[in-house]
Amino acid sequence: MVLPSTTADPVSLVSTVAARAWMNPPVHVKRGSTAQMMPPLMCPTRLTTHARWVLLPGGNGLPYGCDPGTYQASEGKIDCDDCPAGKYCMYNTSVPYPCPPYSFCPEGSIEPTPCPNGTYTEDSVTDLQRASQCSPCPAGKYCLSGRVDGPCNAGYLCYSGSDTPTPDGSEPLKGELCPFGYYCLEGATNVSVCPVGEVIDKRGASSQSDCGGCPAGYNCPPGIVVPQLCDPGFYCQVNEAMQPCPLYTWSDSVGATNLSTCEPCPGGFVCNMTGMSDYTIRPCPVAHYCPEPPQSHCHVQLVPTGTPRRQEMLLSAGHALLASTVQTIPPM
Repeated sequence: MVLPSTTADPVSLVSTVAARAWMNPPVHVKRGSTAQMMPPLMCPTRLTTHARWVLLPGGNGLPYGCDPGTYQASEGKIDCDDCPAGKYCMYNTSVPYPCPPYSFCPEGSIEPTPCPNGTYTEDSVTDLQRASQCSPCPAGKYCLSGRVDGPCNAGYLCYSGSDTPTPDGSEPLKGELCPFGYYCLEGATNVSVCPVGEVIDKRGASSQSDCGGCPAGYNCPPGIVVPQLCDPGFYCQVNEAMQPCPLYTWSDSVGATNLSTCEPCPGGFVCNMTGMSDYTIRPCPVAHYCPEPPQSHCHVQLVPTGTPRRQEMLLSAGHALLASTVQTIPPM
């Protein structure tokens, strides 16, 4: 094969086209009419671009660039090495690139892989090899693609590893709506409580403006931060202390808001105490009978002597006209 004449000598000319090592027998090269003997050559690292070339018998005519995910840093090699973990290698790489912040690079990486959502790295962290080396997102924040993307929204709590500013509690270890009875500011890492005498009766409260008086159906004794559902046998009106169902009535309702949940004592039983939640504990005693209550009943308002507060009492017909005239059935 004849090499076209150039200004370069034959050795320089052939050396410009080598990319892989060849150690072949001597090759005859012609320039003009003069034949010369060229010794075997090692694959060089640099090519001169001014020379024209031809494929020589028994050897390589062109170097092959390393595929993405591989590299070769040395001369005279016949193949490329896998890109090491913690680095990435694009096409024709001789020196692997460091894996940048916010990402990781397994062995053979073509490009960096972002850290999973809910994890991140500091700006100075490089050369990570595995996703497990990315750090969980800090509490009070959420992270996307390896970076802290912002604070958790008001009304929510983002725990470590959150990937959303509005966690719904489906992954309770990562975050949730602000718990019942508290409010949560933007980026909060813990709940906030209302001023003394005020409460919150919902989840997802976002500021102190959500605080207010004790709601109906709840009991808010002094010193209690979270309102508690009204007990069975009682009812709770807005901003009022828990009130028991009166004599001759009972209720198993939880969170009752008014007196209407207190029902007349059924036949065969005696409801001779206030705040009863289970009438079956007081069956009608021997030598007595306890009829069914009538279909309708009335509310009788009594003002006990010395009591400034009016007390509502539900009385069933056939049981009593006034509490003061009812004969008390002795305990069993």
